[in-house]
Amino acid sequence: MKARNKRRTQNLREFCRKHNATVISTYPSYAEYELGFMNYIWMASPKHHLLYCATPKCGSTMWKSYLLEDLHVNWTGQDTHVAATKRLGIAATYKSSGQGIRQFLRGFRPDNRVIIVRNPWARLASAYDDKIVAKAWELKKMCPGWKKYVGVKQVKFFQFIDCILQRKEQTHYESHTHPLTSLCALCLMDYNIILKLEELEEAEPFLMKRLNFTINPKYRSPRKMKNNAYRDKYLDVTSEQIRQLQVVYKYDIELFNYPQSPLE
Repeated sequence: MKARNKRRTQNLREFCRKHNATVISTYPSYAEYELGFMNYIWMASPKHHLLYCATPKCGSTMWKSYLLEDLHVNWTGQDTHVAATKRLGIAATYKSSGQGIRQFLRGFRPDNRVIIVRNPWARLASAYDDKIVAKAWELKKMCPGWKKYVGVKQVKFFQFIDCILQRKEQTHYESHTHPLTSLCALCLMDYNIILKLEELEEAEPFLMKRLNFTINPKYRSPRKMKNNAYRDKYLDVTSEQIRQLQVVYKYDIELFNYPQSPLE
């Protein structure tokens, strides 16, 4: 795992040398999201010498709970994300720095700078299951084209894909579906620990040792992580929709060596 992580960090630095300007141009205007966005996405823990981009649909709820537990935070009765935002969000650190957001992100360098990534095809399927199937009312928040599906009792997966592709630019800024290369400011943060959700059962002990965790929770591999669990959802997605998604997630696919098509 150590050697694998070293290769990924080297690949990331090489990738950013080649594509720095292009990739950074896709980043959200973080200032528009104010401090709430920063607190939700980026976690900082001085105890663990840690900056963690809590990428939605990549095990972030689990890892936020691990960090809170290791810090002996009692968040009984609170949502895990709310508790982590209050205890670990980096907005206060950023605000006290007196710097612009990108200047701050370029210079904030704790020893452990962590991102956990995921196959974008599986991540989209997971977002659909958790936010549309289970919580249909979240469609308006999840995608720009939601008005087209008002009154539809159950939005199907290909309709969800159509909905999120109704955007004016190549990227959209809903964190559960936003490309990770953009969402986590990969070419600003110089991440030195890059793990894949698909390998987390193996990677978890590596990361906990690196962070000097005092707890030893047993990794709970979710059922949705089973091989090929997402592929059937794409059978009704058109080839043009897949082509558009390949554009949106181009860098996630290229940088982290994920399949070009969900049907591969």
